[in-house]
Amino acid sequence: MKKNMMVLQFIINHMHICADIQFIDKVILLPLVEPIPGAPFFIAGQINVAGHSLPMLDLTLYLGLERKKSYSLDTPILLCKEQNHRAGIIVDKLLSLDEVSTTHLQMKEKFDKESSFKASLLIKDKLTLLLNISDILQKTASFKTMDIIEHQYD
Repeated sequence: MKKNMMVLQFIINHMHICADIQFIDKVILLPLVEPIPGAPFFIAGQINVAGHSLPMLDLTLYLGLERKKSYSLDTPILLCKEQNHRAGIIVDKLLSLDEVSTTHLQMKEKFDKESSFKASLLIKDKLTLLLNISDILQKTASFKTMDIIEHQYD
């Protein structure tokens, strides 16, 4: 296991969260988002990135929190990937890029591998949750709009 990792720290609903940058291709500002009828409530729509459609996941809604801040043209989007899974993740505010020691990860045993988080850690004296991007991307890739539409009429 690597001893250090680079993480991008950001905020959603006043919570400090970070993600391992190995899963982040780039950060962009909110472009035109096209709706996906029948998608889960946490999918804000889709965007075109270099000719490819990417689902846009609102991390606040995905985590079961209430969105308190409306989207704006400067809302940051993390373009994330792992293997064949890709998605844009909407966050509220970017904070910093930090190198952290994996020996400082805390509460790893409290989060199972299907949790939205992997661990907790301190970054600049702020308790920060380490996002499990791998699991989120796999779950986002598996949503099917037709299943949702069909069940609306049952």
